[in-house]
Amino acid sequence: MKTKSLEVHHLSGTGEVSRFALSFMSALFVFAATPALAGKDCPDIGNKKTEFNLAEGLDGVFFRTNTDFEEFFVRTSETMASLRAISDALRVKGTELVFLPLPSRGIVQRAKLDDRDEIQARYNAPVAEQEFRHYVAQLQKNGITTVDVLKAIDDHQARGNFFFARDHHWTSSGAHLVASATAETIKKLAGYPSLSTYNFETKAVGSLDYIAPMGHEIQALCGSAVEPEKETLWQTT
Repeated sequence: MKTKSLEVHHLSGTGEVSRFALSFMSALFVFAATPALAGKDCPDIGNKKTEFNLAEGLDGVFFRTNTDFEEFFVRTSETMASLRAISDALRVKGTELVFLPLPSRGIVQRAKLDDRDEIQARYNAPVAEQEFRHYVAQLQKNGITTVDVLKAIDDHQARGNFFFARDHHWTSSGAHLVASATAETIKKLAGYPSLSTYNFETKAVGSLDYIAPMGHEIQALCGSAVEPEKETLWQTT
């Protein structure tokens, strides 16, 4: 069976790794520890147009106003037909498509939205979440093998530490959660038992203080130092 590469870490820290084709809307695995919140006020940040177009939420959490507040997810019949066609074309070649639609930060961390801010107040997080759930259900109904990332987040009560407070990437626990949910989806596919598997061991080997480009921008805009977030360094053998 022809396959595409992806390394998947199971919840136990070691486990079998399979190969499948994966499609991300947008994703980057960042291995880091649970974020420490800044707790700093930067009241004028929303009026400053910069690379990230930031808005400060509650408890030192920052949102990108141009990407984190998406409310609608396209699920037209044409879109679904195209995805089915891609999936079928790959299957003919011996490859399974596994699709990961990723919920926005505005959905995952809706509890950190500050409705005193005009932009955040306009964002309808409950509608956005409902639309995203409908999107995932439509994909699954149309026969697209889809990982329900938001369900995995809620099953593990991980909304609070899925993202960094001052970066748009996932924490290590967030990345591990998505990888595990993806692995569980892959293991249910008909072709999984026929695949070759490999054992990997992942362990923590150190830590560092982490400030992302977004953190540097917050620091420049607010005129005060931003507290680093702790990142764990991992090694896989």
